[in-house]
Amino acid sequence: MSVDCEQDRSEFRGVMLTAVRQNVLDAFHNSRSAYVDAISSCLENRFDDLQSSSVMKDVKTLDVSAWPSDYSSDSFGLEEISGVIEHFKPLLLKHDIVVASIIDDWRAFKTYWAGVKQIKGTNIWAMLLRCHHKQFPNLASLIEILLWLPLSNAKVEWGFSSMRRIKTDWRSRLGEHTLDNLMRISNDGPAVSDFSSDITVKRFFA
Repeated sequence: MSVDCEQDRSEFRGVMLTAVRQNVLDAFHNSRSAYVDAISSCLENRFDDLQSSSVMKDVKTLDVSAWPSDYSSDSFGLEEISGVIEHFKPLLLKHDIVVASIIDDWRAFKTYWAGVKQIKGTNIWAMLLRCHHKQFPNLASLIEILLWLPLSNAKVEWGFSSMRRIKTDWRSRLGEHTLDNLMRISNDGPAVSDFSSDITVKRFFA
């Protein structure tokens, strides 16, 4: 967004605005840095533990996009997975998970996945839980816990993209509740080809 000031006239996206008070614009420009610094400080304080938490760093091992070409090697991810196991050990033991076998499952699953060569474009953890839960039961149980934790900011970026796509300049009066519902449908809803309007139509005419 650019605002060009010329006496009491300003331009916003090619549209001339009149009766714009210069003192208001000056106050905005003068306080902008203070606002940005305050927001930045608040975010740093809010998420400081994420930067210092060793378990959060270890969990990043599950981010497949960051895996090296030799991910099937015995040493890759071993230290990180061990750290995650130690952190969640009380919870794992509570649910009768064989903690000692998780490392064995981790090694075996990496070897298996290297053989099928489907890393790119595939959600391997969803596939593990859906198709190989019985083959690697202990690792699958740990993955179910870890999938609650975000591994990257991709989901947040998708949310911002959806919001910009849905709430355009021409739909700027969309309420918060409506916008939230539309974003949930866009991000998590079924594909258009799978959606059936029968239930909606019946509820509309009920």
